Parts: sequence; C-alpha cells; structure tokens
Amino acid sequence: MKTSKRVAGLAAAVMAATVAVPGIVGATQPASDELSPVRVTSIGFCNEVYLWWGQENGIFADHGLEVELVPSQGGAAAVAAVMSEATDFAFTNGFTSLISLSQGFPLKFVSAAYESAPPGQPQVQGVWVTEDSEIQSAEDLVDKRIGVNELGGINQIVTSQWLRAMGVDPKDVNFVALPLPQLAAAVADGQIDAAQVPIQNLGESADVLRSLGDPYQDGPGRVLFAGYVTTQKWFEENADLAEAFHASLAESMEQIQSEEFSEAAFELAAANCNQDPAVLASLPQNPYTADVDVELLGSMGEMLVEEGLLREAPDISEFVPEFAQK
Repeated sequence: MKTSKRVAGLAAAVMAATVAVPGIVGATQPASDELSPVRVTSIGFCNEVYLWWGQENGIFADHGLEVELVPSQGGAAAVAAVMSEATDFAFTNGFTSLISLSQGFPLKFVSAAYESAPPGQPQVQGVWVTEDSEIQSAEDLVDKRIGVNELGGINQIVTSQWLRAMGVDPKDVNFVALPLPQLAAAVADGQIDAAQVPIQNLGESADVLRSLGDPYQDGPGRVLFAGYVTTQKWFEENADLAEAFHASLAESMEQIQSEEFSEAAFELAAANCNQDPAVLASLPQNPYTADVDVELLGSMGEMLVEEGLLREAPDISEFVPEFAQK
C-alpha cells in the first residue's frame, strides 16, 4: 500500500487532532512577520510544560519561532496530522514513531521530550485499581478491562510488556481506550477494572485508587517516552527550523528543571492541565531531555518485535538528525 493511501485513511484521526482547546497558552496566536510559524501537536499532559514555558518566556521567539499548539488525542493521531500537513511537528511516543517508520512513513525524529523514570526511581506511572478492588496483582487482571489513552499506543505496549514480565499473556486482558483525563475517574466509578495512568493525572480520584506497580519500571525498565517527528519533506525544506525547535526545547527543559524556575514551572503546568501546583510539585517527574538516545530508541524496536507489532526492528540509522542525537 502506498503512503498516500495510508495517509488518506487517517483522515478521521487528523480531524480529532486539530480541534481547538481553550486554555493552552498562546495556542492560536498568529506569527509575527519576524518569526517563522510552526504548528506542534499537544496532548495536554502536565509534563508538556516545556512548551508552555517556551511560549511564555520567549524561548521559541528567541530561536525565531512562533509556536501554535494543535491538540491531539495521542501519538497515532499526531502522526496522522503531520503526514497530512495539518501540523509541522507531531508529539508522539517512541513506539508509535517506530511503527510509523516501519510502515514506510517518511519521518524524522527531531527531538526527544522525556524518558520514563528508570528502575529504582520513585514511581511516576501506575496500573491503578480501586482501594477495595479484589484485584491484587497482574494475574488478577485476566479477563478484566484495562483502560489506556490509545489502543496500540505506548501505554498499551508498555502495559503489555509489564504483563508479560508478571507472567500474564496480554491477549488475556481487555484493553479499552478512553481520553487520558477520564481514565482515573472511570476506574473510580467502576466503568473499567483498571487503568494505566501517570500519577500526576489521577486528579480527585487519587484518594480512592491504589497501584499494582509501575509498568514502565517493572516492565521494559526504561523507554524514550515521548518526542517530536516531522516529515522528511518538511525537514529537507526547513532543516534550520527543525534544529531551532530542538534547541528551543532543550533550553526550555533546562530552565524548568532548574531550582530557580521550578516553582514557576509547576504553576504554569497546573494552569494548563487543571491540576494543583503543590500536588504537581510533590510528585515524581519523568526526566526531560531534548537529545535522543538512539541506542534506547533502537531497543524499543526490538520490544515491538517481541509484542508481535513488527516483524523486524526498523532501520533508524537515518531517522534521527545528528543535531538531535545524545
């Protein structure tokens, strides 16, 4: 099947990825004559704060960019948007980017965003059930409904890896997709049996949920959680803008992780993702990085083969531009 036909088949995902979301700082501001406009998908995760920080503090502008944020449901929808030229950069996860690459989509991975917290660090993610649930371990999830934000996305893949590590065949559970903000509440209300949710997105349901474990740390151990891809065509025509975008993210991430700016960064994140800044500040954070760990990304291709999602790991030798490599 040719790439053009695959892109046409993703039209519905593109429509879902390009609706307006109020409250995102600077999401629809027009670019000035002096700046180059770029459109970037956003899911609205609290840890996308580096985007809002870059807008609020003029970091993108200092690098000659005017960033417009375009909401997206998940990584696959974001790739659909960038392939249809609805956006310039797609916020997606390492697994989705590798699957897309293996399917022949001409993509470039121009920047990382953050990695999962490595084993031994405080829990950042969790597979959550209610406090009074009879489910006590991964084995008890057989035939149960597990919520994830996107079928075939990183959270389902990692949860499958975790289930395998716990001795459970992922085919024996029922994955269901719900928008990320609804997952914790759906568990609390009994609509689903469990859900894979970042701690910072539990919201008001946190007091009635408990975790069966961190599927990232207890499953694959460490993954390149998220980053940004663009098309080969756009990259060839705008390599300077791609490098400027990477440099902007690196500068923004360095600032928000500094002691000087961390409090303000949590305030900004809370304002954009509807959380309490004090709660956000008290939670473990995924390590931010704009530089791509190519070896780690390659290992994720092998995980996709293990999960039966790819026949062979894709060749990533030309996938990550030199300026973006760690």
